Amino acid sequence: VLNPIVVGGVTVSRATLHNEDDIRRKDIRPGDTVIVQRAGDVIPQVVGPAEGNVRSPDSEPYTIPNTCPTCATVVVRSDEDAVIRCVNSACPAQFERLLEHFASRTAMDIEGLGETMARDFARNGIIRNIADVYALVDDNSVLTQLDRLTSTDTKGVTTLNKTATNLIAAISGSRGQPLSRLIFGLGIPGIGSEIASTLARHFRTMQAVMGADTERLLAIDGVGKVLADSICNWCTNEANRQLINQLAEYGVNMEDDSPEPPADHPMTGLTFVITGTLESFSRSEAGNAVKERGGKASGSVSKRTHYVVAGANAGSKLETANRLGVPVLDEEQFKRALAGDMPTQSQQVLQ
Repeated sequence: VLNPIVVGGVTVSRATLHNEDDIRRKDIRPGDTVIVQRAGDVIPQVVGPAEGNVRSPDSEPYTIPNTCPTCATVVVRSDEDAVIRCVNSACPAQFERLLEHFASRTAMDIEGLGETMARDFARNGIIRNIADVYALVDDNSVLTQLDRLTSTDTKGVTTLNKTATNLIAAISGSRGQPLSRLIFGLGIPGIGSEIASTLARHFRTMQAVMGADTERLLAIDGVGKVLADSICNWCTNEANRQLINQLAEYGVNMEDDSPEPPADHPMTGLTFVITGTLESFSRSEAGNAVKERGGKASGSVSKRTHYVVAGANAGSKLETANRLGVPVLDEEQFKRALAGDMPTQSQQVLQ
């Protein structure tokens, strides 16, 4: 927090100092007079103490706590980006955004539980951890605390309104979502929807994911040391283990029931990159279709890419494919490939 100062025409009063190494290297301490710039003409950045900065005699180097100041969980440092994080999924300080993410369309898809509702639930103590979402199905009386979810008749009797009943139905229905969506929704650092899908297909159960060690995770294509450590740190946290047990007790799906990919499909073992806009698939759907046939879906084009599937406005990935000589399929060719008719190198591909 800074005394307000105009930098590049913008008044700056806050700057992020979340990197402990950077703080130590620059020796920035509370009470300092500092030099501030806008990195890239946008992001406020503390360059370091200003010339002539005067410190009080009791000034000491700042030390980031070893435990979360909100929930007292031991914090974890990522060697990759030097960021220190609390990995407790029930931590109140980060819970609102986690709840919003968990309910989002690409995760558990709970319609009605958006940013505003997540904030109200968290700040009113209606939901304190993710499992509490499903407790509302069995006991929704706490929802009467929010005016937006109630109606009062002429006799003064308060009942849950249609918004509330629709929300409860959406929560109940989300228990059957695929395991990959649950893994993604938990907010494990580094886990996007693609890696979540990979983990679900590889381990097949949430219990197996929770029990995987670093060595087993590193054996999975697309999982490196940083991500493997992140997953292990999250899964060995006792609060997170309890959360998974609670979700299972509430009937949330913990198994991947997608069919095993056919061993003899022509896509087996091939790497595809999906780019641009396809008419019949979202990029995620196209990637899942590849995985269902034993292939791999990657986000970047390299010499190890076997095919690029290019829709409208493909952009730089198509350019990279052409430069590297990677075969490029249009949507119709991709559909035929999914059906087992892979184009040969001599067949025409999109340029």
